[in-house]
Amino acid sequence: MALAFRRHLLGITAFLALTPLGYAQSAAASTVSTPSRSIAQVTVIRAGDNIVIQSNEQIRYQTDPLTRKLILPDAVINGGAALPDGVTWSRQDGSIQFVIPDGTTYALSPDGRNLILTPPGRQAVSPIPTDERSPIIYPLSFAEPNLIAGLIQSIYPGTRVVVDARQRTLIIVANPADRGLMLDLLKGLDTSRPQIQFEAEILEVNRDTTDSLGIQYDSIFTFRLTEGEGLSLAKLGSLGRSPLSLSIGVNLLKTNGAARVLARPRITTIDGLEARINSTQTTPVVTSNSSGGTSVQSITTGITLRMTPKVAPDGTVETNLTISVSVPTGTTSQGVPQFSTREASTTVRVRNGEPIAIGGLMEDRVVKGEQKVPILGDIPVLGKLFTTTRTDTRRSDLIIVVTPRLVMSANESLPSLAPTSADLPSRTQSGQGAGSSGSSVPAPSQPIPNRP
Repeated sequence: MALAFRRHLLGITAFLALTPLGYAQSAAASTVSTPSRSIAQVTVIRAGDNIVIQSNEQIRYQTDPLTRKLILPDAVINGGAALPDGVTWSRQDGSIQFVIPDGTTYALSPDGRNLILTPPGRQAVSPIPTDERSPIIYPLSFAEPNLIAGLIQSIYPGTRVVVDARQRTLIIVANPADRGLMLDLLKGLDTSRPQIQFEAEILEVNRDTTDSLGIQYDSIFTFRLTEGEGLSLAKLGSLGRSPLSLSIGVNLLKTNGAARVLARPRITTIDGLEARINSTQTTPVVTSNSSGGTSVQSITTGITLRMTPKVAPDGTVETNLTISVSVPTGTTSQGVPQFSTREASTTVRVRNGEPIAIGGLMEDRVVKGEQKVPILGDIPVLGKLFTTTRTDTRRSDLIIVVTPRLVMSANESLPSLAPTSADLPSRTQSGQGAGSSGSSVPAPSQPIPNRP
């Protein structure tokens, strides 16, 4: 490689010495042009003290000695530009303009696609051979291709990245000196994220039953989470996360018939992505319009849970939790049902398997009952004398218990879910990084047990 480099450098030097105009010229040079062509895609990299401008087409450029500008018409830069101190660039009127120091020399490669800028007093180098910048094809297993492409281009400004969204593949053209570190970075970024299973339990608690049995309902759910500014949990009541007290209290209510389970939905999501549980019903409502006609509208009532988890390195789960409850409150004078919607949003952090409880949604339900003497109670007008009407008020409370559980494959361990920068190289070498198990069949996933 060193011998080839020297031969290439000697060839350029000899050519510059024998050519009247030369491939190397001072900043006072006027114009080097080629026939009209399309927009050139330009990449700017550093090669020692030199600047190498690489293009997908033959480079044409102009120089202005008064303003010390090097102008590349009809060109755009891919990514950023790795420039030394004293050199700046801008894009104006469809051209790229570099401002360079006085005495800068230029060297154009034989194929016309590499232009070397050498600052005054520095030694020129030959352009990087094209075959050394062959593309890297890197398939991604887990990470988002567009996001990774943006990160690579921001870290390595002279790198060209093309995203094949269909195959989740990156096509990278980079400086050979950066390839090793770039591949290590890609392996560290393309890692699997843990899955979280949310188990929800929606309970209806009869407050009249708890009072008659002597159960101190409020003492079971007295634990509260201190609210920060902007939270609206006061609308729905208390939010608790004392696992032992909560489990004992809920089981006590169920055993004595004071609590009834309305639903037990489960849903699994990936770390950082939202999961949604809807326990709702849709009611068609007939409404009249101004023209005298009628239309049917669908109104949805019930409970909607939205949860976005984030797994910490220690295995705790931070959950952004939003709950929306919509209940009917009556009807208008035209007979159209009315509904009330309440919503609360907060963020809590719990350990794996710890429940989160939201309670305090009170409802007073009026139930009317009628008792009458058979046959006599059905007589018009006189039947009211043989009929007794009762009105009961039933108090109930809605409790929602959400339990997050980590779900991992049997061959995974909790620390590997969130590696630090210190243990990233060891994971790459041991083959635990993304892509090392490309064709292997993953083990069945299962919730990991609770940890104290």
